[in-house]
Amino acid sequence: MNLLLLPLSALTILGLLGLLLWWHMAERRAASQHHRTGHTREMQLLARWLPLVVAAFLVLQLAGWSLVPFSLSDSARSGLTLVGFIVFVLAGLLALWSRETLGSNWARAADYQVIPGQKLVTEGPYRLSRHPMYFAFWLLFISVELIVGSWLILLALPLLWILIWQAQQEDALLEREFGQPWHDYRQHTSLFFPGL
Repeated sequence: MNLLLLPLSALTILGLLGLLLWWHMAERRAASQHHRTGHTREMQLLARWLPLVVAAFLVLQLAGWSLVPFSLSDSARSGLTLVGFIVFVLAGLLALWSRETLGSNWARAADYQVIPGQKLVTEGPYRLSRHPMYFAFWLLFISVELIVGSWLILLALPLLWILIWQAQQEDALLEREFGQPWHDYRQHTSLFFPGL
């Protein structure tokens, strides 16, 4: 029996709920400041609801609704759970650090816009990665699948494709807005993970 699963699942659920609450409050602050959008209505709905649906799915898995679990020994499953929890903590910290670094320069992905007065942020995690928040969200998904030991970790590949598509759309938008400074910045950074 995996003795780490229950306490680390409970801590991960609390962490996910806390991150969602904090994110919701940040979105509400941003929504009160920015009213434009560059996305179609359908893309706005997808960008707003997909993260919530994925988060709810992850919470359900952590609460015991696990599909297609790995067939592993107890010690291997405990090791995987511990690695998953460590990845979860690091990814959560990266998401928070990324959002806080953007400050008032953050625009919701659902709105797909450059907000009035927005500056090109190149500090903090943005020194190495143009989209560290997307990378953090992807790692959060992977971490939960590791914690529960599920073959659904394979869904990380289509999720990565969606995040890459969104990041490329934002890159094109930022290139139009910032021009040469964006080109210079892009030369020294990766889309998600430094070196890739």
